[in-house]
Amino acid sequence: MKMKRILFGLLTIFILMLAVACGKKEAPTEDANVQQQESTNEAVQDYHIGVVTTSVSQSEDNFRGAEAILKKYGAANEGGKITIVTIPDNFMQEQETTISQMVSLADDPKMKAIVVAEGVPGTYPAFKAIREKRPDILLFVNNNHEDPVQVSTVADVVMNSDSIARGYLIVKTAHDLGATKFMHISFPRHLSYETISRRRAIMEQTAKDLGMEYIEMSAPDPLSDVGVPGAQQFILEQVPNWVKNMVKT
Repeated sequence: MKMKRILFGLLTIFILMLAVACGKKEAPTEDANVQQQESTNEAVQDYHIGVVTTSVSQSEDNFRGAEAILKKYGAANEGGKITIVTIPDNFMQEQETTISQMVSLADDPKMKAIVVAEGVPGTYPAFKAIREKRPDILLFVNNNHEDPVQVSTVADVVMNSDSIARGYLIVKTAHDLGATKFMHISFPRHLSYETISRRRAIMEQTAKDLGMEYIEMSAPDPLSDVGVPGAQQFILEQVPNWVKNMVKT
């Protein structure tokens, strides 16, 4: 439930930021302190949060995490705090739909934060449009797929695993466990992402530095015509063959 913990963490950060922002307003007189406190409490309580998630077929962790948040805090249209948006399965070909879904959250006057569980392509233009439309909304993105520097210009918080360090650590750990060969399996769409591409390059160089054979292998994209089932079937069928062949050579 890693994604569930991340979403809860982002919500906690948002609530703290909102409380601090409200608390910065100084009362002009001591007599107004009570009134200010009541207004601050009301402002902190009267908000909605948008959670943007991929579908269960694309990332079950994301989807289940969003469900858990909805269950805990309630749906905004039923008196709760959360509005869930599920982006299309084929988000690469339906970026306009993805963008419009994210931007539509800003139409809610009570919307104070938008949390994107996975920053798929289209998140940056969506955040940019939201910034222009509602600069008061806090924007959070996890596992960003786009240029991290560019996205950071429109997002308040950008969260990513340390892909660069993992490029070294994964290969180093494999070497320490006795591996003499390292295979990297991916597909062109993922390799077009800066963080993944850089991690792959580090893996290749690390393998070379450690005297390991580096092998590059391609797999079907889950967003291609074969879909998630086809991509899964390919891996299930090919991994045993790869392992068998690698052991022989």
